[in-house]
Amino acid sequence: MIKNNVPITTVSGVLGHANTSTTVNIYSHMLEDTKKDAIDVMSEIFSAKK
Repeated sequence: MIKNNVPITTVSGVLGHANTSTTVNIYSHMLEDTKKDAIDVMSEIFSAKK
């Protein structure tokens, strides 16, 4: 779900976590992968504008 841009609040609810912090703590490695993907997209955007 995280890799498919489902909001962390939704992911947390589906998984039955009372707090989003639980989800973030458990799946932080997925958030890092998503952050890398976002940086790659931004790089492509800025490269296309040159």
